[in-house]
Amino acid sequence: MAENSKIEWCHHTHNIWRGCTKKVLDNGQVASECFHCYAERDYSVKLHGIGWGPQAERVPNSERYRLEEPRKWNRRAARTGIRERVFVNSLSDIWDDHRTVDPQWRMDWARLVEETPCLIWMLLSKRWENAPRMLDEIGWGDGPPANVWYGATAGSQVTADDQIPKIFRCAGAVLYFASCEPLFGELDLKPWLVPHCQACGYSRIDQAINGDHHLCREEIPRGLGWAIAGCESGTKCRPTEISHIRSLRDQAEATEVPFFLKQMMIGGRLVKKPELDGRQWLEVPGFESE
Repeated sequence: MAENSKIEWCHHTHNIWRGCTKKVLDNGQVASECFHCYAERDYSVKLHGIGWGPQAERVPNSERYRLEEPRKWNRRAARTGIRERVFVNSLSDIWDDHRTVDPQWRMDWARLVEETPCLIWMLLSKRWENAPRMLDEIGWGDGPPANVWYGATAGSQVTADDQIPKIFRCAGAVLYFASCEPLFGELDLKPWLVPHCQACGYSRIDQAINGDHHLCREEIPRGLGWAIAGCESGTKCRPTEISHIRSLRDQAEATEVPFFLKQMMIGGRLVKKPELDGRQWLEVPGFESE
């Protein structure tokens, strides 16, 4: 699946800029998902000239990479009919309000998204509290284009409770999702898993797949339409219990929400796209299992 990314649930990663700061939640705690940040670990100043932390400047990628490469992917997707998924800012955060992030970078990117309707742009963030203001700035305050999905990092119950309600305050996305990676502890997503229209059974997953609205006049409440899970990697990785992954899978299955299991530690070895209970779980909304 992945072409320009090592992340199994997307085809490409696209970094408008690089560099980040560990997320502090509303309760004052650093998000557990940030403790051993893979981006900070693998893309240090020494190796790639990228700085991390509140004092480090954010580094924009070249204009050719930021603007031309996605147009090439879009032309191919239009030709093949296969919509390619793009994870935005895997080495940063799209809603980062750091003093060195130029708002024009987001403005240029937003126009690019509007010009590439054959791509699916996935906005995964730990900073959804900043999004309403920034969405207004790029002209998406009433909703993004139909090829944009909103995702919240939710590897622990604390982060899920902090971030998932905030994505639903941002209007108009066709699909909302949770990335429960790295997963720490039992996680209850049931309050937010995608509901169906009580009158006709149509769901937001149907809307994401079909690209249209259901015929009922009833509004479908917002809910999660995709769950991604996986363990932490690296020499200092903390364990993820298989029972916790299985619980998350069961919650998704019970509500017919696609579930994607990215990686697990098995026998002390990191296994990509592993089997769980006799099969791989590589489900993506609107796509066959991959």
